[in-house]
Amino acid sequence: MRSLMLPLVAAVLLTSLAHAQTTPAPAPAPTPPPAPPTAAAPPPPAAPAPAAAPAKTEILWDEEAALVMGDHPFIWRRLDKVKGNKRGALKVVDEGGVWKISGRQQGQTPDTKEDYVTIKGVITSITSGTFVVNGEIEFFAAKMNKGAACRITGESHFYRRGSEQIWRMQGGPNPCSGPKEALDVAFRPDQVSAQHKPTRATPTPVPPKVAPAAPTVKP
Repeated sequence: MRSLMLPLVAAVLLTSLAHAQTTPAPAPAPTPPPAPPTAAAPPPPAAPAPAAAPAKTEILWDEEAALVMGDHPFIWRRLDKVKGNKRGALKVVDEGGVWKISGRQQGQTPDTKEDYVTIKGVITSITSGTFVVNGEIEFFAAKMNKGAACRITGESHFYRRGSEQIWRMQGGPNPCSGPKEALDVAFRPDQVSAQHKPTRATPTPVPPKVAPAAPTVKP
């Protein structure tokens, strides 16, 4: 019996081996293509660098520069129109050829005691009727801009016309909600008294209306 089983087992093994060699191996599963690279988010824009302080204030009009130099009243019209408030103070000084400006006005009445305006920076140029400040101006009023301070940074232009005795900030965006704020740098009292006041010209006398002389009749 054992002699019959051995050949039978050997035949089964040979048949299985032959079938394994002839049966093709299963094809590998297809590999999905790689996902395209995700574009990197662009970096946030860099904040603009503050303008560098000038090496020297550019003075293009000596007479105007003489008026700008020194101490001045500083007037935020929002505070100035409230009875009981005093004008602020502003100073312009020359530090090695660079003219620096700083000033503040503070409310003094019960309703405005927390309100203020400040200015700090350098004057970059002065010409006839104009000076330009590079720096920061900050306004705060409890009843304005939902109680948040609003600021102007960079260049601010102050103008005056002819015989006016104030330089008023003009141009540029409005940093606060509502109407644009009126901010003035005024002449000192000594400048006001020294400023030439134009005199009314003496009118040319009108000749009287008289009858023309009668022509001379020759004999």
